[in-house]
Amino acid sequence: MDKFIYYYTGPVQTGKTTRIAEWTKKNNCTGIVAPIIDGKRHLKIISSGEKKLLETEANENSIIIGKFKFDRSVFEWGREKLLAEYELKPEWLVIDEFGKLELKDEGLEPAISRIISRWQKEKNINLLIIVRDYLVNEFIQKFDKHGITFKEFSI
Repeated sequence: MDKFIYYYTGPVQTGKTTRIAEWTKKNNCTGIVAPIIDGKRHLKIISSGEKKLLETEANENSIIIGKFKFDRSVFEWGREKLLAEYELKPEWLVIDEFGKLELKDEGLEPAISRIISRWQKEKNINLLIIVRDYLVNEFIQKFDKHGITFKEFSI
């Protein structure tokens, strides 16, 4: 098995999640995707299909980034589920996505960092992380200090 962390990238709203979700149906994958369903962003667990509404109205439990308001408790649920998905030891673990929140150690962080740390020791699965095109350099810089090699993934 190659010893890379794969990343899949592209501009905002260009179908990255849709393409990856379709790809996961044909491959041995677990992880989390963030599809837009009925105009709202959700978190969906690949192995079970379980999903939760991520977008919310502004309240004391919301995280606001740009024009979006996300439910902090759904991110907490997503982090727990993502760590559990890693334990299933799939061929591929998909993480959708590494974005502005994760750069600030919010959103799906610190679960992503914990998974990468474990992967470095075990390297027994492929990691595929969706990254916004304008954040690829920051993503790589965040984890490059660990001597990880990154490779762009294409479908």
